[in-house]
Amino acid sequence: VQPIFISVDPARDKPEHLAAYSSAFSPAIRALTGSERKLRQVAKAYGSYFNYVGRTPGSTTYTVDHSVNIYVVNGEGKLVSVIPFGTPLEEIVRRIEGMLDKSG
Repeated sequence: VQPIFISVDPARDKPEHLAAYSSAFSPAIRALTGSERKLRQVAKAYGSYFNYVGRTPGSTTYTVDHSVNIYVVNGEGKLVSVIPFGTPLEEIVRRIEGMLDKSG
């Protein structure tokens, strides 16, 4: 299992910021971002969304409205589950364990 955090605000979330943010949760998390065009492609592929609110050219005082679910993707890149925000930790663990191949 590889946890990945994808920032949808590449203008403000530079690699050093993402590294510090994600490592505050776990050093195992890979933090990624990309161009807005690529991020929109990823969001569309997985049924996610994001929108910049109050953004004007050159401004850094906008907010970002975005999905907050956990998207479980298999090794082939296929979305296999969406775990809604607020799901208790025990339920998240149960769901992910149920998806893992326990044969070895």
